[in-house]
Amino acid sequence: MVLNLLHALLLLAPPHVTAAQVPRPALWLATNTSHADRPGSGSSASAKPVDLLRPLSFVTYSASMCGFSAGDIAMNPNAELGWRVTVLAKSSTTENVILSVTWSRERHGKIEARGASEVLMRPGDRMPLDVADTPEQHSWKGCGMTSAEVELQLEPVAFNNVRGPANRISTDMWLVRRLPNGQEQTEQINVRSVINEEVPFYFTDLKSGELQMSVLGSIRARTRDNGGLALELSAYRYLQFSPGSVQRGFTSLPPGSKPLVFDTEDDVVSVEFPLSPNPAWKDFGTQPMSIRIKTRRIR
Repeated sequence: MVLNLLHALLLLAPPHVTAAQVPRPALWLATNTSHADRPGSGSSASAKPVDLLRPLSFVTYSASMCGFSAGDIAMNPNAELGWRVTVLAKSSTTENVILSVTWSRERHGKIEARGASEVLMRPGDRMPLDVADTPEQHSWKGCGMTSAEVELQLEPVAFNNVRGPANRISTDMWLVRRLPNGQEQTEQINVRSVINEEVPFYFTDLKSGELQMSVLGSIRARTRDNGGLALELSAYRYLQFSPGSVQRGFTSLPPGSKPLVFDTEDDVVSVEFPLSPNPAWKDFGTQPMSIRIKTRRIR
Protein backbone atom coordinates (compact mmCIF):
# COMPACT_ATOMS: atom_id res chain seq x y z
CA MET A 1 0.00 0.00 0.00
CA VAL A 2 1.29 3.41 -0.92
CA LEU A 3 1.48 5.68 2.10
CA ASN A 4 0.10 9.14 1.52
CA LEU A 5 2.20 11.68 3.39
CA LEU A 6 0.96 15.26 3.65
CA HIS A 7 3.66 17.79 4.43
CA ALA A 8 3.05 20.18 7.31
CA LEU A 9 1.58 23.54 6.35
CA LEU A 10 3.85 25.84 8.30
CA LEU A 11 3.16 29.57 8.22
CA LEU A 12 6.40 31.16 9.34
CA ALA A 13 6.19 34.32 11.40
CA PRO A 14 7.74 37.52 9.98
CA PRO A 15 11.11 38.67 11.35
CA HIS A 16 9.56 41.14 13.80
CA VAL A 17 6.73 39.59 15.82
CA THR A 18 4.90 41.35 18.62
CA ALA A 19 4.36 39.72 22.00
CA ALA A 20 0.63 39.48 21.31
CA GLN A 21 1.15 37.26 18.28
CA VAL A 22 1.32 33.50 18.62
CA PRO A 23 2.63 30.87 16.20
CA ARG A 24 0.49 28.64 14.02
CA PRO A 25 2.12 25.25 14.54
CA ALA A 26 1.35 22.04 12.70
CA LEU A 27 -0.03 19.00 14.48
CA TRP A 28 0.91 15.56 13.17
CA LEU A 29 -0.89 12.27 13.64
CA ALA A 30 1.65 9.48 13.20
CA THR A 31 1.07 5.74 13.03
CA ASN A 32 4.10 3.66 14.02
CA THR A 33 4.17 -0.07 13.29
CA SER A 34 6.25 -2.99 14.58
CA HIS A 35 7.06 -6.04 12.48
CA ALA A 36 8.20 -9.54 13.38
CA ASP A 37 10.29 -10.01 10.25
CA ARG A 38 12.52 -6.94 10.45
CA PRO A 39 14.04 -4.59 13.03
CA GLY A 40 12.85 -1.06 13.58
CA SER A 41 9.41 0.19 12.66
CA GLY A 42 7.43 1.68 9.83
CA SER A 43 5.56 4.97 10.01
CA SER A 44 3.03 7.08 8.18
CA ALA A 45 1.84 10.53 9.17
CA SER A 46 -0.25 13.52 8.16
CA ALA A 47 -0.27 17.09 9.46
CA LYS A 48 -2.66 20.02 9.72
CA PRO A 49 -2.12 23.62 10.93
CA VAL A 50 -3.56 24.37 14.36
CA ASP A 51 -6.13 27.17 14.71
CA LEU A 52 -7.92 28.05 17.91
CA LEU A 53 -11.35 26.42 18.37
CA ARG A 54 -11.28 24.83 14.91
CA PRO A 55 -11.64 21.03 15.13
CA LEU A 56 -9.07 18.98 13.27
CA SER A 57 -10.08 15.53 12.06
CA PHE A 58 -7.54 12.81 11.29
CA VAL A 59 -7.97 9.30 9.87
CA THR A 60 -5.38 6.55 9.60
CA TYR A 61 -6.07 2.93 8.66
CA SER A 62 -4.60 -0.24 7.19
CA ALA A 63 -6.48 -2.50 4.79
CA SER A 64 -3.77 -5.11 4.22
CA MET A 65 -1.69 -4.81 7.43
CA CYS A 66 1.37 -3.98 5.33
CA GLY A 67 1.20 -0.26 6.10
CA PHE A 68 -1.12 2.59 7.03
CA SER A 69 -2.70 5.26 4.84
CA ALA A 70 -2.63 8.81 6.21
CA GLY A 71 -3.87 12.18 5.04
CA ASP A 72 -7.21 13.71 4.02
CA ILE A 73 -8.85 10.34 3.41
CA ALA A 74 -12.02 8.52 4.41
CA MET A 75 -11.91 5.43 6.61
CA ASN A 76 -12.09 2.22 4.59
CA PRO A 77 -15.16 0.40 6.01
CA ASN A 78 -13.32 -2.93 5.60
CA ALA A 79 -10.08 -1.74 7.23
CA GLU A 80 -8.32 -4.36 9.33
CA LEU A 81 -7.40 -1.62 11.83
CA GLY A 82 -7.83 2.14 11.93
CA TRP A 83 -8.28 5.23 14.07
CA ARG A 84 -10.37 8.40 13.90
CA VAL A 85 -8.95 11.32 15.89
CA THR A 86 -10.47 14.75 16.52
CA VAL A 87 -8.42 17.55 18.09
CA LEU A 88 -9.57 20.97 19.28
CA ALA A 89 -7.06 23.67 20.29
CA LYS A 90 -8.51 25.43 23.35
CA SER A 91 -5.61 27.88 23.83
CA SER A 92 -2.27 28.68 22.23
CA THR A 93 0.75 30.74 23.30
CA THR A 94 4.35 31.05 22.12
CA GLU A 95 5.21 28.27 24.61
CA ASN A 96 2.45 25.65 24.29
CA VAL A 97 -1.02 24.68 23.15
CA ILE A 98 -3.80 23.03 25.16
CA LEU A 99 -5.61 20.39 23.11
CA SER A 100 -8.83 18.49 23.68
CA VAL A 101 -8.42 15.09 22.03
CA THR A 102 -10.95 12.33 21.29
CA TRP A 103 -10.24 9.13 19.38
CA SER A 104 -11.78 5.79 18.42
CA ARG A 105 -10.17 2.56 17.24
CA GLU A 106 -12.02 0.55 14.57
CA ARG A 107 -11.77 -2.92 13.03
CA HIS A 108 -13.91 -3.77 9.98
CA GLY A 109 -16.15 -0.77 10.58
CA LYS A 110 -16.86 -1.53 14.24
CA ILE A 111 -15.60 0.64 17.10
CA GLU A 112 -13.35 -1.38 19.39
CA ALA A 113 -12.12 1.29 21.84
CA ARG A 114 -12.49 5.00 22.58
CA GLY A 115 -10.55 7.62 24.47
CA ALA A 116 -10.63 11.31 25.40
CA SER A 117 -8.18 13.61 27.15
CA GLU A 118 -7.04 17.20 27.50
CA VAL A 119 -3.31 17.73 27.18
CA LEU A 120 -0.80 20.57 27.21
CA MET A 121 1.79 20.10 24.46
CA ARG A 122 4.99 22.04 23.96
CA PRO A 123 6.80 22.29 20.63
CA GLY A 124 8.41 18.98 19.75
CA ASP A 125 6.29 16.96 22.21
CA ARG A 126 4.89 13.55 21.33
CA MET A 127 1.75 12.15 22.94
CA PRO A 128 0.86 8.45 22.46
CA LEU A 129 -2.89 7.94 22.05
CA ASP A 130 -3.40 4.20 21.62
CA VAL A 131 -1.60 0.97 20.75
CA ALA A 132 -3.24 -2.16 19.33
CA ASP A 133 -2.26 -5.69 18.36
CA THR A 134 -2.66 -6.47 14.68
CA PRO A 135 -4.53 -9.45 13.22
CA GLU A 136 -1.20 -10.95 12.18
CA GLN A 137 0.38 -10.89 15.62
CA HIS A 138 -0.04 -14.63 16.15
CA SER A 139 -0.25 -15.82 12.56
CA TRP A 140 3.20 -14.68 11.30
CA LYS A 141 1.93 -14.28 7.77
CA GLY A 142 1.72 -11.50 5.22
CA CYS A 143 3.87 -8.50 6.15
CA GLY A 144 4.56 -9.65 9.70
CA MET A 145 3.09 -6.58 11.41
CA THR A 146 2.65 -7.26 15.14
CA SER A 147 1.32 -3.97 16.53
CA ALA A 148 0.51 -0.37 15.64
CA GLU A 149 0.54 2.80 17.73
CA VAL A 150 -0.88 6.24 17.02
CA GLU A 151 0.53 9.42 18.54
CA LEU A 152 0.23 13.19 18.22
CA GLN A 153 3.35 15.23 17.45
CA LEU A 154 3.52 19.01 17.75
CA GLU A 155 5.81 20.52 15.13
CA PRO A 156 8.42 22.83 16.74
CA VAL A 157 9.44 24.84 13.65
CA ALA A 158 6.71 27.49 13.74
CA PHE A 159 7.41 28.19 17.40
CA ASN A 160 11.13 28.57 16.79
CA ASN A 161 10.53 31.37 14.30
CA VAL A 162 8.47 33.49 16.68
CA ARG A 163 11.38 34.83 18.72
CA GLY A 164 14.02 35.09 16.02
CA PRO A 165 17.70 35.11 17.07
CA ALA A 166 16.85 35.05 20.80
CA ASN A 167 15.92 31.37 20.59
CA ARG A 168 19.43 30.16 19.67
CA ILE A 169 21.10 28.11 22.40
CA SER A 170 24.71 27.13 23.09
CA THR A 171 25.27 24.21 25.49
CA ASP A 172 28.67 23.18 26.84
CA MET A 173 28.89 19.58 28.05
CA TRP A 174 31.71 17.85 29.92
CA LEU A 175 32.01 14.08 30.29
CA VAL A 176 33.77 13.55 33.61
CA ARG A 177 35.32 10.24 34.65
CA ARG A 178 36.77 10.02 38.16
CA LEU A 179 39.88 7.79 38.18
CA PRO A 180 41.05 5.61 41.14
CA ASN A 181 43.82 8.12 41.97
CA GLY A 182 41.21 10.84 42.53
CA GLN A 183 41.96 12.73 39.32
CA GLU A 184 39.28 13.58 36.77
CA GLN A 185 39.44 12.73 33.08
CA THR A 186 37.25 15.15 31.11
CA GLU A 187 36.14 15.86 27.57
CA GLN A 188 34.25 19.00 26.55
CA ILE A 189 31.88 19.36 23.61
CA ASN A 190 29.59 22.19 22.48
CA VAL A 191 26.09 21.64 21.09
CA ARG A 192 24.20 24.39 19.20
CA SER A 193 20.42 24.30 18.92
CA VAL A 194 17.27 26.40 19.06
CA ILE A 195 14.51 26.46 21.66
CA ASN A 196 12.30 23.35 21.50
CA GLU A 197 14.61 21.51 19.10
CA GLU A 198 15.91 18.07 20.10
CA VAL A 199 19.53 17.60 19.04
CA PRO A 200 21.94 14.67 19.54
CA PHE A 201 25.34 14.74 21.23
CA TYR A 202 28.24 12.27 21.20
CA PHE A 203 31.39 12.02 23.26
CA THR A 204 34.57 10.30 22.10
CA ASP A 205 34.52 6.59 22.93
CA LEU A 206 36.34 5.56 26.12
CA LYS A 207 38.57 2.48 26.24
CA SER A 208 39.70 0.22 29.08
CA GLY A 209 41.67 -2.81 27.89
CA GLU A 210 39.47 -4.63 25.36
CA LEU A 211 36.34 -2.78 26.46
CA GLN A 212 35.00 0.29 24.68
CA MET A 213 32.27 2.59 25.98
CA SER A 214 30.16 5.10 24.03
CA VAL A 215 28.34 7.94 25.82
CA LEU A 216 25.66 9.69 23.78
CA GLY A 217 22.15 11.09 23.94
CA SER A 218 20.09 14.17 23.13
CA ILE A 219 19.11 17.51 24.66
CA ARG A 220 16.15 19.85 24.18
CA ALA A 221 16.10 23.41 25.56
CA ARG A 222 12.88 24.94 26.89
CA THR A 223 12.13 28.45 28.14
CA ARG A 224 10.94 29.03 31.72
CA ASP A 225 8.41 31.57 33.01
CA ASN A 226 11.18 33.60 34.68
CA GLY A 227 13.18 33.84 31.44
CA GLY A 228 15.65 31.13 32.39
CA LEU A 229 16.25 27.87 30.57
CA ALA A 230 15.38 24.26 31.27
CA LEU A 231 17.10 21.39 29.53
CA GLU A 232 15.60 17.98 28.86
CA LEU A 233 18.43 15.44 28.85
CA SER A 234 18.49 11.86 27.63
CA ALA A 235 21.89 10.14 27.97
CA TYR A 236 23.04 6.57 27.55
CA ARG A 237 26.15 4.44 27.95
CA TYR A 238 26.86 1.58 25.58
CA LEU A 239 29.53 -0.97 26.41
CA GLN A 240 31.14 -2.91 23.57
CA PHE A 241 32.93 -6.18 24.41
CA SER A 242 33.68 -7.12 20.80
CA PRO A 243 32.64 -5.86 17.32
CA GLY A 244 29.43 -7.91 17.54
CA SER A 245 28.57 -7.57 21.23
CA VAL A 246 27.06 -4.38 22.67
CA GLN A 247 25.42 -4.02 26.09
CA ARG A 248 23.27 -1.02 26.96
CA GLY A 249 24.15 0.92 30.08
CA PHE A 250 22.06 3.26 32.18
CA THR A 251 20.09 6.39 31.42
CA SER A 252 21.33 9.41 33.32
CA LEU A 253 17.81 10.49 34.27
CA PRO A 254 14.97 8.10 35.13
CA PRO A 255 11.74 8.50 33.12
CA GLY A 256 9.62 11.39 34.31
CA SER A 257 12.45 13.33 35.89
CA LYS A 258 12.18 17.10 35.88
CA PRO A 259 14.26 19.03 33.33
CA LEU A 260 17.59 20.49 34.40
CA VAL A 261 17.09 24.13 35.44
CA PHE A 262 19.42 27.03 34.57
CA ASP A 263 18.43 30.39 36.10
CA THR A 264 21.63 32.20 35.03
CA GLU A 265 24.28 31.73 32.36
CA ASP A 266 26.81 30.76 35.05
CA ASP A 267 24.81 27.81 36.39
CA VAL A 268 26.45 24.39 35.95
CA VAL A 269 24.38 21.24 36.52
CA SER A 270 25.93 17.81 37.00
CA VAL A 271 24.16 14.50 36.38
CA GLU A 272 25.89 11.30 37.49
CA PHE A 273 25.50 7.85 36.00
CA PRO A 274 24.77 5.12 38.55
CA LEU A 275 27.55 2.61 39.17
CA SER A 276 27.13 -0.76 37.50
CA PRO A 277 27.06 -3.94 39.63
CA ASN A 278 27.79 -5.98 36.50
CA PRO A 279 31.34 -7.36 36.83
CA ALA A 280 31.67 -7.38 33.03
CA TRP A 281 31.80 -3.58 33.12
CA LYS A 282 35.07 -3.72 35.10
CA ASP A 283 36.57 -0.20 35.52
CA PHE A 284 33.62 1.45 33.74
CA GLY A 285 31.22 0.11 36.37
CA THR A 286 33.20 1.11 39.47
CA GLN A 287 34.53 4.53 38.48
CA PRO A 288 32.04 7.42 38.93
CA MET A 289 31.08 9.08 35.64
CA SER A 290 28.98 12.19 35.15
CA ILE A 291 27.96 14.84 32.61
CA ARG A 292 28.30 18.51 33.55
CA ILE A 293 26.21 20.99 31.60
CA LYS A 294 26.19 24.75 31.12
CA THR A 295 23.76 26.39 28.70
CA ARG A 296 23.00 29.94 27.53
CA ARG A 297 21.25 31.94 24.85
CA ILE A 298 23.38 33.14 21.93
CA ARG A 299 23.02 36.89 21.54
